[in-house]
Amino acid sequence: MLLALILLLSCMFCDSYDTAINLFGTRLSVCPFILFYHALIVNLTVGETNQTHLYHLLHLYVLPLPTVLSKHCADLIQSVLSQSVLFEHDPLELPLWLEALPRRIRAPDAKGPNDEELVNERETMIAVLDKCMRYCVKSPWKYMERAVDLYMEASTDSATDGEGPEGYNPSSSASPLLMTMLEFFEGVLRGEPALPPSAALSIATYLRRLLLGISLKQSNSHYALRAVSILQHMVAGNNTAATGESKYSMKMMKGIRREVSMLRDTLLRMGAPQDTVAMDDEGVIIFLNRVENLVVGQSALCSSLLSLCIGAYII
Repeated sequence: MLLALILLLSCMFCDSYDTAINLFGTRLSVCPFILFYHALIVNLTVGETNQTHLYHLLHLYVLPLPTVLSKHCADLIQSVLSQSVLFEHDPLELPLWLEALPRRIRAPDAKGPNDEELVNERETMIAVLDKCMRYCVKSPWKYMERAVDLYMEASTDSATDGEGPEGYNPSSSASPLLMTMLEFFEGVLRGEPALPPSAALSIATYLRRLLLGISLKQSNSHYALRAVSILQHMVAGNNTAATGESKYSMKMMKGIRREVSMLRDTLLRMGAPQDTVAMDDEGVIIFLNRVENLVVGQSALCSSLLSLCIGAYII
């Protein structure tokens, strides 16, 4: 176990891609030992730092590494977390959480609307996701109950729209980790924990990407819209910015509200009845051909469909 973690984490400090690939190839021979210790990887910290082994795996995943190395890292994260309490309900949901992570880095001198320093989105979201996973693994039942309640409320909305009542289906629900992140985001807006103002915007952007992806694995957008209502309530509760009592400027809060509004508008458009399009429409034929020609593994299906739908939506 210790040898496996040393090999994994040492990839981050390699001088070249070839060295990293060689180390990662060595990792494959000891990978089975890691799969039995997902709880340790999520909870144990490295050395004197407050960063877990999972934090370093996520950090390695978002780096601009060769495709083969990124794929091996994604497969390892999938193996570690898919059978955990976080994603045992639907292992195929995990890629949506990974794909929503930011990959680009802001310019070092990037400034906010009030000339404040902007945090590194990538580092911020890795740290937030790592911390939320620890919270959820520590007290899973609390967040599971909230996730079930949200799902049943969304099912009631479906029945109201004439789609018929639907019982609880674990594979259609979101991970209890979503409830953990919503709770964490609410705390950030209140200043607990104290994070830079732009960190709240980074979390809002991540949640927008994530909830859009989660909505695609469900029969309708009611679940995601319920989550959006929770976000709107949180943002509306942070109304001290107008009086200058909040650490969040009015412009920063406007950016956060914009992320929530964009998500809601997109979900409503996805759920709205569409006009019938003739099958000889060239755009429809091109889109269907692209779907039929997809060659993807089952674990990458949701993220690939998400990319196609976003492309079609923009067009």
